[in-house]
Amino acid sequence: YERQFKITAESNARINIRTYNYPAWHLYVNDQEYPIEQAKDGTISFTLTPGIYKVMLRYQWTPAFKAGMVLSLLSIGACIGLGKFQE
Repeated sequence: YERQFKITAESNARINIRTYNYPAWHLYVNDQEYPIEQAKDGTISFTLTPGIYKVMLRYQWTPAFKAGMVLSLLSIGACIGLGKFQE
């Protein structure tokens, strides 16, 4: 998943995005990784100083998700392999 925004801040601004914070979300401001703050309601928040910004919020695979994918693929391979031996 990916969300892109263009933001013009005329003064210091706190930006809140109505998406719950989760470790897989990564924030990029002007193509540089930027720290995510968690709002009181658990959604994503961050602060910008005055300026014009290109903001991207990207959902990336976590190490746990990658490990799960590898295990799933190995399990599928094992099932296929065992099926061939039973014929």
